[in-house]
Amino acid sequence: SAGRQVRPYAALYLGGMGSRRTNFYHRLACQMGYEAEADQVQEHFLARDYERAAAAVPQEFLERTCLLGTETDIAAGLARLAAAGIDTVSINPGPGSAGSPDLLRTVAHAAAELGLRS
Repeated sequence: SAGRQVRPYAALYLGGMGSRRTNFYHRLACQMGYEAEADQVQEHFLARDYERAAAAVPQEFLERTCLLGTETDIAAGLARLAAAGIDTVSINPGPGSAGSPDLLRTVAHAAAELGLRS
C-alpha cells in the first residue's frame, strides 16, 4: 500500500526525534488530531519495538504529510502544499529504493505541470 516504505521513517520522527517531552514531530501530529496514535507510536518506538511503532502510524496521517501514490496523486499533494504556502519539499524515496530516479522525475514532472519550480 502507499505509505508502506515511509511508515518506519514516520515512526522514527513521531517516536524517536527528541525526548518524550520535546519531540516537535510528535507535537505536530497531536495538533493535527492524531494525539492517541502519536502517543502509541512513541510508546512502541521508545520500547524499541520499531515494527509495531511503524504499524501504528495512521495511513491518513501519511496521506496528509507525504507525497504518495500515482503522479496524479503526487501532483494533487503538491498543489495542496503550495496552496497552504509551503514552497519547499524534501523528496526521500526511502532506503535502497531502486526507483529513485523515476520518483524524482515523477515529482519534477508533477511540479512542472502545476507551474511550480523544481
